[in-house]
Amino acid sequence: CSSTNHFGGDFGFGASATTTLPVSGGQTVSWSASQSGTLISGGGGCSTPSFCSYAWEDSGDGDFDDLVIRIFFTIVADTTAPTTTYALSGTAGNDGWYTTDVIVTLAATDNAGGTGVASTTLDGSTYTAARTISTEGTTSHTYFSVDNSSNTETTNNLTLKIDKTAPSAAITSHTSNQAVRGTISFGGPASDATSGLASVETSSNGTTWNSATVTSGSWTYSLNTTTLTDGTRTIQVRVTDNAGNQTTTSLALLVDNTKPASSFASTPTDNSWYAGSVTFSGTSSDATSGVSSLQRRTDGGAWSTLSGTTTWSYTVDTTTLSDGMHTFYVAATDVAGNLESTAVKTINVGNNPPVSSLEATCPAPGSNGWCKAPINVVVSAGSTAPLQLVSYWIDGNSETTVNQGST
Repeated sequence: CSSTNHFGGDFGFGASATTTLPVSGGQTVSWSASQSGTLISGGGGCSTPSFCSYAWEDSGDGDFDDLVIRIFFTIVADTTAPTTTYALSGTAGNDGWYTTDVIVTLAATDNAGGTGVASTTLDGSTYTAARTISTEGTTSHTYFSVDNSSNTETTNNLTLKIDKTAPSAAITSHTSNQAVRGTISFGGPASDATSGLASVETSSNGTTWNSATVTSGSWTYSLNTTTLTDGTRTIQVRVTDNAGNQTTTSLALLVDNTKPASSFASTPTDNSWYAGSVTFSGTSSDATSGVSSLQRRTDGGAWSTLSGTTTWSYTVDTTTLSDGMHTFYVAATDVAGNLESTAVKTINVGNNPPVSSLEATCPAPGSNGWCKAPINVVVSAGSTAPLQLVSYWIDGNSETTVNQGST
């Protein structure tokens, strides 16, 4: 409210007086002076609330016997609280989060004509300078100001979200330089303690990023390695929290989608005939992950483990096999799990002796079993394996041989 109160009075020339103004808390004093009559002195420049002499001579006769000094004060009450604003300084992230400490600066102003700001309070203590907030997470802060008339501002609330810590992620499904093939599913844990996870992405080339599946603090992603060339490839995982902090981790994997290769040595010779124990040997190789294991089998039998990796040999007792053609197989598996199409060796087995028969005919039979002309003798022989020669004896005399195809 505002009221005009007149203080002072008619004082004789040379008189003086002191007036005590009834000003209480929450009020300010401004004043002005006016009076009809002839202004003798004062006026026109009194701008502060202090005594300022204004003199009038009412009658205007110039003898100053009726000099009047009169002072007028206007008392204006201050009932308006000050206003406080804030400014924040820090690195802004996503979704209203800050990724660094936040500096809070307060500025308080009082209303025009008010008594001025007396104090400002931030979080229960007097604010004198910008204050740094470093606590991570969502925090609530209060602030207000009071003016010199004890008018108190309504408490203001300020909410800050600070996340200075990057999220974490790891690849635990595979080990460094592990050999892989085909489509693999890799993954591991991922977490963020403050603002929470926003995304987990993977890349096999560092350029193209693909979203992984995140469930209960773990992530997974399926990668078709056949789209990559064989060799060491770096798999990257990039995890981002809701504040925008990021962490990238990587793991080297050995991609191998090429089958290993094996070959038999030239001996025993393909399609040749053998009997007894026969030894097979050969080599196996894999250009990327290396040979892990070998296996062998005969004909359509079961596979069995073969010792060795890059070189190998084994012996077969062919007497356990039937006479005839048999096929032997060796297959290598590499460290990545690729199984080759198998190496093949075919030989003929002949362990049973040939069977022979003899037939003699007489063109001119005589008496008592005698023949009166040269006897025709036919020797027949048969074998699973091709006959190389036939030998015969007459009366135990020296051996006579007939080569295959001869008469």
